[in-house]
Amino acid sequence: MYRSIKIDYSTFVLCIILVFMLQMVYLVYNSSFLKATIYIQDAIYIIGILYIYQKREYKFKTLLFISILLVLSFFSYHYSGQSVLLGGIIIIAAGVGYRATMLYKKILILTIAFTGIVFSLGIAGLIPSRIARRGYSSYGFTHPNTLGLMIVLIIGLLIIVFYKQLKVKHYFALALLSFLGWRVTGGRNVLAISLFAIVFCVILRAFGNKLAERKIFRILLYFVVPALFFISIHMAVSFDYFNPNYESINVLLSNRLAMAHTVTLRNTPTLFGQIIQTTLVENSYIVLLYQNGYIFSAIFIIINELIIRKSILNKNFGILVFILAFAIYGISEAFAYNPFVNVALLYLMLKDDSGKIEEQNQTSINQATILER
Repeated sequence: MYRSIKIDYSTFVLCIILVFMLQMVYLVYNSSFLKATIYIQDAIYIIGILYIYQKREYKFKTLLFISILLVLSFFSYHYSGQSVLLGGIIIIAAGVGYRATMLYKKILILTIAFTGIVFSLGIAGLIPSRIARRGYSSYGFTHPNTLGLMIVLIIGLLIIVFYKQLKVKHYFALALLSFLGWRVTGGRNVLAISLFAIVFCVILRAFGNKLAERKIFRILLYFVVPALFFISIHMAVSFDYFNPNYESINVLLSNRLAMAHTVTLRNTPTLFGQIIQTTLVENSYIVLLYQNGYIFSAIFIIINELIIRKSILNKNFGILVFILAFAIYGISEAFAYNPFVNVALLYLMLKDDSGKIEEQNQTSINQATILER
């Protein structure tokens, strides 16, 4: 039945970009009318499922793996009421065979355009803004931290897309952008995560190939996401207001640890998740476990490990920088598991073309050299 509805490649790529646009609408302050358009996503998700089962490029094991993920994500959606994971799994699965760099370029352009438009309209007063504590404006977004997120996202996407072309002047430009993001939003995590990504990028540019060959380095990378997950859960559960060490960490995280502790007191993790008041917590790992359950927490960790492994094997260190930066960012913001923000998660099924682009660049250089002769 579904084969009678033919969905071509370019149509679904357009659908992916449309979903990203609709997801970004959620970031605009006081946009109730615009948010009503989010229901268009339901139709796109159906198109995505049809597209997945029309494609010939899947091996049987891959298709079985995707089918299991889809079934589990439907259960999670049913119990938690959140469609982010369902939509994310559909988009990730449908990305098989699509060139990673081309998709990330499209997302980068969309993100820069969207951020620029909302920020400009916010400054002009054409979009309502929110004044958060310490007097920082959201400039049209839901919160100053949301604007900070967009800046970090742009920096991360620039690193992914232009990793092999980055030079010293580019690093300074990225550092300046992160500094401006901190000054405008007041978000210390914006500055910290951006600088981490830039420094890690510099290190990998200089020593990435050698480090990737060292087993201890790979083991440390695989350890990052599980460690962040279990440390976040442990600290939230065992938080004590009268413990000076916990209180110092809570102050550093702007009361996020205490809010996460409140969620652990009011809820118990389940297999497929549940409806919780996520506005109380800004830690991705707490939200993931308590809202989406044990199964998707395990799936999230496994997907991260697979992406880290794939990025190392393909020496796509731009992806590696992004996935680890957003894993750390997830301690202070609740979106590390969201593929529409943590876009490195899309890399799981995408075709890595970083080596091909490098080869094309080298060919162009060789041809230019021949012409000069």
